Amino acid sequence: MAELRPVRPTNLPVSNDQHDRLRKLATWVILFCAGLYAAFHFGFIIWHAARNSNWLIKEIVQKHYAAIIVLPSAGFAALCLVLFLDIRSRQQMKFKALGFEFEGAAGPIILWIMSFLACAIGIKLLW
Repeated sequence: MAELRPVRPTNLPVSNDQHDRLRKLATWVILFCAGLYAAFHFGFIIWHAARNSNWLIKEIVQKHYAAIIVLPSAGFAALCLVLFLDIRSRQQMKFKALGFEFEGAAGPIILWIMSFLACAIGIKLLW
């Protein structure tokens, strides 16, 4: 069974306030970029649907919509989940599963991989 346990770093080169502010700023920048990415894709789809053109990109998007639009969106959804959990815990994640132990930067990375794989498998099963 997987166990997530927050661990507070003790040897940071910056103060905890600076670390928290930097982490929150980085998180908001990433979420802003994810929003721009989503807006671009939805705008792309709406623009091409309204024009009803026979553009090559439109055909590629129609044939491979899941790979071009849905999987990157699932990656951003998994990233938003990990960032949300990271901000809420205010401590570093520690992850134990299958005899392995991940802490520091590896905890959120493994959690993101597991979240993304869950989304990708769900997309594959439902598509």
